[in-house]
Amino acid sequence: MEPCCLPPPDESSSLFSVGIEGYQKILSPVLASQCYMFPSCSAYARQALAEYGPFLGLLLTIDRLFREADEEQTSPLLRQGDQFKLHDPPSANVWWK
Repeated sequence: MEPCCLPPPDESSSLFSVGIEGYQKILSPVLASQCYMFPSCSAYARQALAEYGPFLGLLLTIDRLFREADEEQTSPLLRQGDQFKLHDPPSANVWWK
């Protein structure tokens, strides 16, 4: 039984989440060392979908994928272990607030 306070799960965001989870389990372990962003694009997509729903979450994810190469000029560096990554969470890209 679900708690009374939580909204019912949205099917479209569930489908996106399943796709992202599949990517994270199958391809991400192979490609993860190449990612220079934090969070990774797949983790970013999961956060965006969870926080902003399927429509805005998908828009934020698409925006992130298209501007990924330009982030060197605008995102702060974050140390993660022995690597420096560009910090770009979904909340930093909300343009409608």
